Formats: sequence, structure tokens, C-alpha cells
Amino acid sequence: MSSTRAHERLPPSAETALARAAGTVLPADACEHAARLLPRLHEVRAALDDAAWRWVAIACEAKGIAVDSPLAAEEFATGPCAVARSLACWERSLRAVRAGRLPRIPGRVREHPRGRLVPAMPFLPFDRVAFAGHRAAVLVDREGPLQALRDARRGVALVLGAGNVTSIPIADLLTKLCGERLPVVVKLHPLHAGLHELFASVFAPLAEFGCSFLCEGGELGAALALDPRVTDVHLTGSPATFRRLAEANAARAEPARLSAELGNVTPVIVVPGPWRDAELHARVDDVSAMLSNNGGFNCASAKVLVTAAAWPQRREFLARLRARLATLPARRAWHPGAVERAARFAGLAAREDGSLPCTLIEGVDPASTPLAFREEAFAPLLWETALPGDDVAGFAGRAARFCNERLAGDLAAVILAPRHAVRHERAALAGLRDALGYGTVAQNVWAALGFAWMTTPWGAWRNPAGGLAQSGRGFVHDPLLLRAPQKTLITGPVLPWPRPAWWPGHRAPLPVMRRLFELTQHPSAWRLLRLALAASVGGTPGR
Repeated sequence: MSSTRAHERLPPSAETALARAAGTVLPADACEHAARLLPRLHEVRAALDDAAWRWVAIACEAKGIAVDSPLAAEEFATGPCAVARSLACWERSLRAVRAGRLPRIPGRVREHPRGRLVPAMPFLPFDRVAFAGHRAAVLVDREGPLQALRDARRGVALVLGAGNVTSIPIADLLTKLCGERLPVVVKLHPLHAGLHELFASVFAPLAEFGCSFLCEGGELGAALALDPRVTDVHLTGSPATFRRLAEANAARAEPARLSAELGNVTPVIVVPGPWRDAELHARVDDVSAMLSNNGGFNCASAKVLVTAAAWPQRREFLARLRARLATLPARRAWHPGAVERAARFAGLAAREDGSLPCTLIEGVDPASTPLAFREEAFAPLLWETALPGDDVAGFAGRAARFCNERLAGDLAAVILAPRHAVRHERAALAGLRDALGYGTVAQNVWAALGFAWMTTPWGAWRNPAGGLAQSGRGFVHDPLLLRAPQKTLITGPVLPWPRPAWWPGHRAPLPVMRRLFELTQHPSAWRLLRLALAASVGGTPGR
């Protein structure tokens, strides 16, 4: 399709949105842009206060979830709560820019063999308490400055949103508007059609910056991406969709700048060694959450469990995990194509009510089952494969090579390690974190927090030696305005307390997410106390 034909096919609403965005001239000066934008972001946050529960209700209805059920906590966490954090992070960043400074780095920058480690979490007020024991740092290039403002330029950014998580298109919009200083047109996924009116209302203050939402179906996304007024396109979707987009973009007279987040066959590496009973129990819940959250329809969902064949507790760990998954309710397969993928990847049929259970497939040989390792199933399926040996150092090297060479994608990876390894095998664990070629590598915590925190760059690993990434191109989020991020390293406690609200079996996940939202929107010691009280009733990890 030529860009001219694409332009002629635009419906009136899309033509109006593009014309408004193309006609919007944002301040070339970063300080002025920040000064104009900050009051509007404050208005958005006020509107979000009023719309949060309606947002959750709409999202729950689309996925067949009762709005008063514990599963509704997922929609609160990945919808209004994540967006509240994104807004708060960008407000902090823009306040610094308005004053003529770069955002303050929350800690001491450390040297690293492959660059510099920049602290990025804790970031917001009370993060140190709300996410106790969790840390994140971004590995950036050694050469040049740590941070840099994006160059001002004319253009229009198009965000092609995913349909699985409701905060994704909003976080991408804020990245383009706040970080890259471009007007944005958001093309929502059809699964988010019910949120179109709400988004348009909540984010109406950003209309003066040329931002708007569209939700028509058909080929509108492809037509918008080929319009000559669009200079930047960001896609969250599948590799096949990105390939088609890139091929069409290359034929444009002036190709747009493309960025994308394309998913991942996410590995969860279980480090061998002596695991205490409480540690095994806790990490079983952790892996269960990584698989079951959002029905398994996350780009960072656990997909391949990597264990050590000679680890004495391997069978016990797998038996506990299998038993835990059996207690979880099967979720409706609401994402298009999920039932077909479950059958194609694992021969698993949906139940009569259209639901799919979380399924663990043990002892899989990658040579005999290549599909599961080379393509993201995007269904609640988890394959376990065992590598030789049980020594930590040797296993770490084999696991890194296996994940880097045999698994598709380079978005996110997880390492689970017992306290014994954390204390006595620090060099081996550090080597494993460094060797994994993923955009976010998390130890003893789900890598998806790197997305939900909104403080660290989220995207495929950028190899400083060059080479094409598999899980996309470029990063979103990044309110620290880091100049050349490579990857994010996250660490969490071996036994987190209180029990994470996203783990199955938490007794009050919805009140926790509501309190976390309120604390993010209106930070205060009183709201932190209310969050702590809600979180404390969730149960103890390892029990």
C-alpha cells in the first residue's frame, strides 16, 4: 500500500486526529515544554482518581472477571495503578527539566565491566517501603553522558497498542509525549474498545499537545503507519506484525522511525543448591503467578522453566508447582487465538466453558519440541527443561548459553536462587545476570515489575556490540532519560514480606492495589500506613 493510498483510506475520525497532531507545534525548548505539560499531567491525575474503578470494571467485563473478585486486582495493578506510577514518574522528571536540570538519579552510579550501573528503583516517595528489599539498576554505556534530553523535532508519533494489558498504550503515549516531545495518536487494540471513551475523557487535557485516541478496526493501524505525516511508530505486538510493518515502512518515500516490543519466550532459571522448605514454597507461588497472571497473556509470562537435572530437589519443586497450579481456576481464553495456540503447542483443548488451565509440561527436550522454545505461545503453558549438572557456577554458564541461543526473544528473564546461593555464590549469580542477553533480568522477583514500576527502560536487550534484537527495537518508559541503556537488572528478597499481592493465595489483593494506587496518586505517611495494613493480611511467603 502506498502512503498516498493509505492517506485516502483514513476514516474521518482518523484524518481529524492526524491533522490535529500534525498541526500541533510543541515547544522546541525542553524547559518550556515541561512547564506547559506539567499542569496538564496534574489534571490527568485528578481525572484518573475519578475514573479508576470504572476503568477496572470495563477491563474485568472484557475478560470475564467479576469486579469484586481477587482477580480484579490484576486489572487495577496493570491498569490505573501502573498509569498512576507512569504519570508520577514523568512529573518528577519534568519538574527537573523545567528547572533546567536532568532528572536526579536516585543513588550512586557504579562501574560495571560492561558499562555503568545507574540506580532506578526505589524512585518515587515511599518506594523504599512499599517495595521493601527490591532494587533496580540500569546498565548503560560507559562512553558519553549518562542522561540526555531528546532533540526537539517536528513530527507525529503513532502508538499501536496491544490488547492484553490496558496500561500499555497509555505508558507508550507518555513516553512519546514527555520523553520525546512529540504529539501522539494512539490506535487502541479492538480488545480495548470499551475503554476508548474513558481514555479520551481522562486524557483530554493532553489534546492541546495533539494527543488523541482511535479505535476503529480493520486496517486502520497499517493505514496510519503509512501516512506521510507520521514520523514515528511504536508497536506492541507480534514479530509477524512488526515484519509486515517494517516492510511497508521501508517502501515509504521517507520511512518513519520504528520502535517495538514484540514479546518473548521468557525463561525462569531455577538455581540448584540447598533450598529451605519455605523458599521452595514461596518460589512455587512466584512461578505460579508468572504463569497465571492475566490468564497467561503477558509478554513476560513464564514460558520455559530451566532446572538442573542433578539438583536433588528438582522433583520436589516440580511436584509442588504442579500441585499449586492444579488449585488455580482455569481462566477464560479471552485473547484471540489462544485456544488454537494451546492445541498447536501442547495438544491442550479448552474446557467446555472456553477456559484454559495453567499447564506444566515437564522434562521437555528442546530438540524434540522446538516450537515451544522458538515461538511465544501466548497461553498459560509452561515447559520445563533440565540442563546437566547441579553445581551453581557450571549451571549458570550452561543456563545463560541455553537461554541466549535456544530461546526466542530477548525481552525479560528471571533467576530464582535460594538464600545459600545468594550468600555464597555471588560471583556465579552476578555472572549469570550479566551473561543473559535480555532487556530486563530479574533475580527472585518477576521481571514484569520492570514494566509495572515505570521507572526503568522496558524493551529488548540492546547489545552494545551490535546485532538485531529479537523482541523489538528501542525502549519505552525511562523517566530518567538515560542516553544509552542496555538492560535493567532487578533484585528482590529471597522471602519477600509481606506476601506479594500478585501471588496466588493472597488474602486481600484488591485492597492492596487500591491502597497502592492511592499512595501513588497522593503520597503521604498515612496512606503508606494504610497500604502496609492492607498488605500485612495477605499471608506469609512460604506457608
